[in-house]
Amino acid sequence: MGSCDLIFALTFARKLVIFVVPLSSVRFARPRVEPFIDIGPNPGQYIFGTREEGDRLIFQNFIYLEAKIGRILKYRETIHTPYEETITQVDLHSWLGRWSTGERVQVTEYGPGYRNVTLAFYGKRGHAINFAVTLYGL
Repeated sequence: MGSCDLIFALTFARKLVIFVVPLSSVRFARPRVEPFIDIGPNPGQYIFGTREEGDRLIFQNFIYLEAKIGRILKYRETIHTPYEETITQVDLHSWLGRWSTGERVQVTEYGPGYRNVTLAFYGKRGHAINFAVTLYGL
């Protein structure tokens, strides 16, 4: 049977049930990044990963997209670390703090444990996107 790695067969009430698990569905060990993590007292603060001993600030940038009347803003950015450093923590927070307008961010590819990160920013209809992006790494 093609590229199947594991085959399980069970018998229930005189019926044979076969479960096939293809090799491509087996996940290999890699860091897991939750799509949305809201940590801290501010609703616009997202932290992915943890700081480690000896890591340092490797990248800091501010993302600002102007509001457009009646439009939902979407923006995607890939950040490559300088000097091929490994990311330990991605810290994203809204400039507006507690008065955040509801914008949110998602790590779509890579992130902590890798050398680059792809972020997707989403804003509410008619509101701007204001985020400070900070990367820490070794």
